[in-house]
Amino acid sequence: MEALPMIGGEGPNSYAKNSSYQKEGASTVLGAVKEAILKDSDLGRLSSGHPFRIADLGCSVGPNTFDAVDAIIEAMKLKLGNNNDDDAPPEFHVFFNDLPSNDFNTLLRSPRLMEGCGYFAAAVPGSCHGRLFPKSSLHFVQSFYTLHWLSRVPEAVEDENSPAWNKGHIFAENARAEVMEAFSAQFVADMERFLRAREDELVPGALMALVFPYGRRDHNTIRAESVMINSLFGLLELTLQDMVAMGKVDQHKVDAFNFPLHLPSPETVEKAVERNGSFDVEEMKVFVNSRRPGVAFDAGVQSKQIRAVTEKMITKQFGEEILDEIFERHRVKVEEVAQVSMEKDGIKSLFVLLKRKPN
Repeated sequence: MEALPMIGGEGPNSYAKNSSYQKEGASTVLGAVKEAILKDSDLGRLSSGHPFRIADLGCSVGPNTFDAVDAIIEAMKLKLGNNNDDDAPPEFHVFFNDLPSNDFNTLLRSPRLMEGCGYFAAAVPGSCHGRLFPKSSLHFVQSFYTLHWLSRVPEAVEDENSPAWNKGHIFAENARAEVMEAFSAQFVADMERFLRAREDELVPGALMALVFPYGRRDHNTIRAESVMINSLFGLLELTLQDMVAMGKVDQHKVDAFNFPLHLPSPETVEKAVERNGSFDVEEMKVFVNSRRPGVAFDAGVQSKQIRAVTEKMITKQFGEEILDEIFERHRVKVEEVAQVSMEKDGIKSLFVLLKRKPN
């Protein structure tokens, strides 16, 4: 878990400088989030008489988290203004959550959190798969591009005697059905824990917006449809395999390495919500974020996007001294192979809006 956070700081390889995929995906769904806030019949009532509390679970270091929070607060202010009542607008309290090893210093030093940002801010370290807040304390929760990261790699995937042993591969999408099933089962267990925690923390009538990289049409589809995952992570796998052949990376280290990553189908998410029973699905939709006209494909940018989210895990397994070579070789592969697939298909995201049922 401690190796999962994104690269901190504001350097050339940082998440802050290399998260345009997440930024563009989030901006695509924020219109739906704002629309849901404006039409919801309960949020105005929930905001009466006390601070309106928002939590971003998996915030990383910015700037994307600030864009989402600003959009939510803007919509809430517009909604309250449309109500034409005499109540003073609420104060807003925003909780930025990520793992304890996240770079909260960079997050909290952001100029966007200075006086005049329009809300009070607090950092909340801890895993979003467990409880983080007091009972019935939150009015709006968002978690964008976080829940596809699992709390752990499934044990069977690392067991040489298991049919799910993922020998030679570093993630589930290029592997056998047994491997995918092990990762899917871990996602389901994590999602159920996540929903139980939010069930306690959200007040009845509160909203929760979740965004995942789009995975697969249904549970039985083995290979995920995500261009970002299959092209860029797949090329990273090939890079490591090439470096094994050259004697630069140990084969056993590759065999023992897996990203704790699973892209769910809408069906899998919906069934988890149904089993929990405390939320209604207000909206579930696949958004397509096509490449922006006039923006040239840049293999270096694409490779750095992957580096920003995987460097700590790769360093822990293979050491820091080989890191630059891994990603330079990865960049070359991206330039040779990935441009066609990245430009052919837009990047898909699964948007899920949930509402906490009455107790």
